Amino acid sequence: MKKVAVIVDSSIDLSKQEAEALGFHYVPLEIVVDSNQVYRDSVDIDKAQLLKLLATNASIKTMQSNVGTMQEMVENLLSTYDFVLVIPIASSLSAQDLTELIKNGGTLKQAESYTAARQTKRMAILRTVDIDRLAKGGRISLIKGMLAKLLKINILISFRGALAFVDKAKDKKQSISKMRQHLYSDLKINNSKQVRRACFLEYFDNEHQQEREEIFGLIQNEFNDLKFERTVIPNILACHLGRNSFSIYLELY
Repeated sequence: MKKVAVIVDSSIDLSKQEAEALGFHYVPLEIVVDSNQVYRDSVDIDKAQLLKLLATNASIKTMQSNVGTMQEMVENLLSTYDFVLVIPIASSLSAQDLTELIKNGGTLKQAESYTAARQTKRMAILRTVDIDRLAKGGRISLIKGMLAKLLKINILISFRGALAFVDKAKDKKQSISKMRQHLYSDLKINNSKQVRRACFLEYFDNEHQQEREEIFGLIQNEFNDLKFERTVIPNILACHLGRNSFSIYLELY
């Protein structure tokens, strides 16, 4: 059996400790505040600290990890492993499956094919009401952002490797209904048995815990044929979405 090292970044749906417990090697992405303060995601800054920053007018951007750090890690791992897989923006399940494929004799070509196929079988829709963060990050135009803020509209963003505006909604309930419509349409879901994994991800501050539970109840009613895991939106995505955002993630077999 081949020895395989897997490197994931901090966009994965696991904490650094959880990723390392599964045998993954963890590289933090970087969060840049006001163009001069650089934090290593989940190493130098945690959710509570980022929530405080998101409540201010600070400019918050994200960057890939330092190239030298990644290169050094890969070189060190190659001295003891047959293969080193670098899997950015991975789900924990997909990363584990890919590792097993290579360990059991799969080729790099097969790994590439697997990765491309899995990308079509997973998707997240995210809801945010922090329009300023989206506009600053260039995810929606300033004019569209001003109108959405004025009308108190919920903005829906798709995530399949990159963030992209997909829809708007007037309130939480309509947001969740539209999220289901987009997920089922884009993933071509005809039967809930196609769904391998369903996750509710959130990024609520302490003052909005009741709203978080209300939203989860609405999701359970809308997706009553699915069982949801609960976890937190990665910091690196929350930088663009802002506080009190949430997401529904589906992954197919």
